[in-house]
Amino acid sequence: MLPDGSSANFPQLAQLLKAGYAGVKAVAPSTQVILHLGDVDASKVQWFFNQCVANGVQWDIIGCSYYPFWTGLTSEQARTNINQFYPSFNKPV
Repeated sequence: MLPDGSSANFPQLAQLLKAGYAGVKAVAPSTQVILHLGDVDASKVQWFFNQCVANGVQWDIIGCSYYPFWTGLTSEQARTNINQFYPSFNKPV
C-alpha cells in the first residue's frame, strides 16, 4: 500500500495539494503557495509539475533544493536545469 501523498499515486497526491492550496488561499488570499521539490534536476521537476498541471493543481512559486555537495552540480548547471523547465510553467523559482 502506498502512503497518502505518494507521487506514485499522483491523483491522490493532487487531491492533497489542491486542498492545501485552497486552505491557504481561504485564510490568506495574498499568500504565495510554494510547491517544493528536493531536487533541481530538470527532468524530475518537469515531470512533477506536468503531473500537477494534468491533475489541476495550482501553485504560485516553484521551490527546488540545490545542494552542490549532494547533487554534484555547479551553480551554472543548476541554472541550466532551471532554464530548461522554467518556460513550461512561467512561475518564479
